[in-house]
Amino acid sequence: MTIPTVGPKLGMYMLVVLRSHNFESAGQAAAFMGVVSVEKRSDTSVRGRARILKIGSPQLRAKLYMSALCARRCNTQMRSFYDELCPRGKPKMVAIGAVMRKLIYCCYGVLRTGTAFENSPEP
Repeated sequence: MTIPTVGPKLGMYMLVVLRSHNFESAGQAAAFMGVVSVEKRSDTSVRGRARILKIGSPQLRAKLYMSALCARRCNTQMRSFYDELCPRGKPKMVAIGAVMRKLIYCCYGVLRTGTAFENSPEP
């Protein structure tokens, strides 16, 4: 809960999910929770836009979504990350999905190292 915008409910959900499974990387945790994007491909053709996998818990994804919306406003690192993606042509929902994935990476790092999250000052 040292990460800004990660409250007691999301913190408890993340703790349970990350401790109950033996993930080797934060990418595996994000894929398990269903927030990684996947394109429909066939050799060289790409069909449609990239969409997130919806294989994880919908309750956890809903809590991550609300936390990502708050992080977009309150967390300086997440705000700068979101602000980098939008001018590059990413749709807003894709940028929110990237913030959700980044929150999972931060939670994974905090639980893996056992240290508090350090929010860097705004440049």
